Parts: sequence; C-alpha cells; structure tokens
Amino acid sequence: MTGGAAGVLRQRAWAVAERLAQATGQEAKVAEIADGYRISVHLYGDGGDHREVLAALAMGDRYGHRGSHRPQHDERDRGTVWCEVHLDPPPRPGAPR
Repeated sequence: MTGGAAGVLRQRAWAVAERLAQATGQEAKVAEIADGYRISVHLYGDGGDHREVLAALAMGDRYGHRGSHRPQHDERDRGTVWCEVHLDPPPRPGAPR
C-alpha cells in the first residue's frame, strides 16, 4: 500500500487498535492484510468495557469474535475480537448495491 490513502488507512487501523486496547486492558495487534489491516485483541476475564469494545469494533469495515465462552486452558480465556479496515471496504450484508 502506498500513497495518502494508505497513510489514512494506517492511521485508522491504529486508532481502532488504541481504542480496543483501552477498552480491554490488553495489547492490540495490528497486521497488514491484502487490502488493509486486521486488528485483534485476545480477551481475558470479563473482556473489558463491552460497550467500548463494540464501539471500537464498529470503527472498522468487518469485525467479529473467535473463541467460545467455554474455558479450554484458562478459565479466564474469552477468545479474540478482531476488526478489519480496508481501502475498498466490502459491502455490508443487506446494504444496497
């Protein structure tokens, strides 16, 4: 990714990462993907401020959760939330084309 749009996209990704880190109290990871960035945070305990986590995720183009509420190795393990930001975002389900 190059140019001004790429810089804006990178800033947007880091803004999401900072907000997720604040909401969860965990380190957010940012990874470059084919057409943007993927931000993820592993959740422990209560998962942080749920409203703030959702607000941070909503800043992205796609988002979701991996894991379950059933503990596997650590009873505090709650899974991972992730969010993607894209240069050319995919259409949201149900959005007019």
